[in-house]
Amino acid sequence: LGKKQMTLPATTADNEFVQIRSARYKCAAGEHAICMNSIRKLSFDPDSIEMEENRHCRLCKADWNQCGPICKHCRIAEVLQDLRPDSITIAVVTAIYAAARTPAGTSLLNANDSVHVVDRAKHFFDVLEAEEREKVGAWKMWRLHLSLLNDFDELVSCKQSIRLSQEGEDLSIYTEDQLNAIVQPFDILTQYHNHAAKQAMSLGDLRRATGTLRYLQNQQTQTSGESTPESCVVCLRTLDGECSVLKCGHRFHQKPCFDQILRRSCGRFVHCPMKCQQTTTKDDIMVSTNLSTNDGSRTNRQIKGSYGTKVTRIVSDILSMRDKGEKGVVFSQWHDMLEIVDTALQENGVVTIRP
Repeated sequence: LGKKQMTLPATTADNEFVQIRSARYKCAAGEHAICMNSIRKLSFDPDSIEMEENRHCRLCKADWNQCGPICKHCRIAEVLQDLRPDSITIAVVTAIYAAARTPAGTSLLNANDSVHVVDRAKHFFDVLEAEEREKVGAWKMWRLHLSLLNDFDELVSCKQSIRLSQEGEDLSIYTEDQLNAIVQPFDILTQYHNHAAKQAMSLGDLRRATGTLRYLQNQQTQTSGESTPESCVVCLRTLDGECSVLKCGHRFHQKPCFDQILRRSCGRFVHCPMKCQQTTTKDDIMVSTNLSTNDGSRTNRQIKGSYGTKVTRIVSDILSMRDKGEKGVVFSQWHDMLEIVDTALQENGVVTIRP
C-alpha cells in the first residue's frame, strides 16, 4: 500500500516475459485520511479566492477555454480518483478467504489452532467495504460542492452587464468572455426567450431546493434535539409577532409567507408546505402572537365574547365612538375577518351595515 504503480513480471501465453503495470494504490500512505478530511473541510460558503481560482481553472472551465492553474477542488478530485483498491492483493486475499471457508480449510485451521485468521479476514473485508462507502459519500459531497461553485460562477456571469454591438465594431479583438457580454441586434429576441426559459427553470429549481432545505432543517432540529428558536418554514426567519397556525401545528408569518400559502391553495383547504397529512380548512386557521400586552391591544372596556386581542380592541374603539355619537367604517381584505368583526359588534349592541 502506498507505493507508486509497482511494475510486476508476467508471462504471456507463449511464455514470453513481459512487463505489466498493476492496478495498485497510486496515492501515498495515509492519503485516504487526508483526502477525506479535505472533503469534509469544503465550505458551503466559499470565499472569493476559491471562486476566482475555480473560475479560471483549466480543468473545471475547460469548455470556456480557461488556462489558469488547477484549482483546489480539482486537486482533491485527482487524489480521490487514485483511491483505488489493490486489485492483486484483494484477489489473493479473496482466494485465501474462500479456501479457508471450505471444509478442508476449516479443518486445517482447526488443526493449527488458527481460527482467528477467518475473523481477521472478515474484518479486512469489512474495512474495505466501509472505505468504499466513505468514498461514495465523498464523491457526492465533491459533486455538490462543484455544483455550488458553478452556480456562484453563473450568478457572477448573470450580474455582468451586457450591451449591443456597435455599428462597424470589430468583434474579433475581444476574448470569448467579452463576446458573451455583447449581443447582436438581430439576436435580441432569441436571447430574450432563451433567458426567459432559463429564468423559469431556475425559479423551479430554487423552489425545489428551498423545500428540500426546509425538510432537512426540520429533520436536523428533530434529530439533534437542540433548543433552537422556531423559524418560519417559508422564509426561514425566526418567528416573531403574529403568526398563522395550521391544525398540524406549523406556524408561518402572516405576511407575506401565509399569503403565499393561501395563493397556492385551492378551494377551502390550506395545504401545509411541510406536506403534512392533516388537512386544514380556512376556517380552522388560528393566529398566535408573542407580543406583549402593552402593544396597543389592551383595552379597559369590558367586551362581550372572546374574539382575540385585535377584534376586542376594534370593538372597544367603536363602542367609544358610538358613545360620542360618531360612526365608523371597518375595512379588511379578509371576508372571514369582516364576519368575525360583524358578529362581535352585533353581540355588543352595535348596529352594522355591510354592502
